[in-house]
Amino acid sequence: MGDEFDERVEAAAEDRCGESERGQQCAVEVEDGHGQGTGAVGSGLMMFPYLGAVSAGNWPLIFVFGAIMSGCAYSLANSIWPSFYAEMFPTTARVTGLALGTQVGFAVSGGLAPVLASAVAGAGGENWVSGAAFTAGVCIVVGLVAMTAKETKGLSLEEIDVVHEERSR
Repeated sequence: MGDEFDERVEAAAEDRCGESERGQQCAVEVEDGHGQGTGAVGSGLMMFPYLGAVSAGNWPLIFVFGAIMSGCAYSLANSIWPSFYAEMFPTTARVTGLALGTQVGFAVSGGLAPVLASAVAGAGGENWVSGAAFTAGVCIVVGLVAMTAKETKGLSLEEIDVVHEERSR
């Protein structure tokens, strides 16, 4: 009984992992096809219907918009950031640049942005439109900045280093 159950659990986990990988690959293809930053812009714009549903207490819409925002729009950005950030640095500084940049960025955005959004929305969140506008504005700026990055798709590590050498001249 135990071995059979373990095999079924393992098979289900492998199946889920495969689905997750296919979903992430699809998200990467969408980001590559529409420009890096698409997910950030989409996530920001989804704040309006999502927070509107939260404000109205509409549970079905909270679920639907939350799934679209987190499961679709955010997945676009989340699927590419490791390679996107790494490609911002030459191979000689890649690990340090990626680690330092993400950790400082996560600390600042994870600590400052929620505080500012909450301050704009008011103590009880009664001004949710301002909170959504703040979040959308930040996400749109981030998306637009990401869209200005040099495209490195299909380049070897050596070719990416040449791009960085040309950029630093």
